[in-house]
Amino acid sequence: MTNNSDPTDQRQPAEPIVDPSVVDALFEQLDVQVVHDLIENCFAEFDQQMENFRQAGARGDWTGCLTALHGLRGIAVDYGAAALSNEITKTKQVLLDRQYDVLAEQIRTLGTAQRDARTALMLRLAKCAASQQNRGQSG
Repeated sequence: MTNNSDPTDQRQPAEPIVDPSVVDALFEQLDVQVVHDLIENCFAEFDQQMENFRQAGARGDWTGCLTALHGLRGIAVDYGAAALSNEITKTKQVLLDRQYDVLAEQIRTLGTAQRDARTALMLRLAKCAASQQNRGQSG
């Protein structure tokens, strides 16, 4: 029998993609469609900020890149997307440290984190909507 709880294993547990309590809190106050629209608007704004980031980078406007990253991080935090927020912070640090050789890879990682956060939020939305519907049918 293998012991999987090795006390010398220093790895941290995987960070959750999103904090489900954020969507749950929205559901306590708002209708399913309103929450869906909020999340869609969140990612539309995120996409716009990513475009601002790309355009600033193409111009070599590093201050503009940092400004766009700040906006991106605010959106991620507002919707409980912790893993995405951390990737944004890493991207910001890459820029601040002028590690331009790894910037392209970090941006790809950021894009993956954004897709993962969107999927996780939409799955949580679907779960909350189903739960709300089941409560409505049993009441």
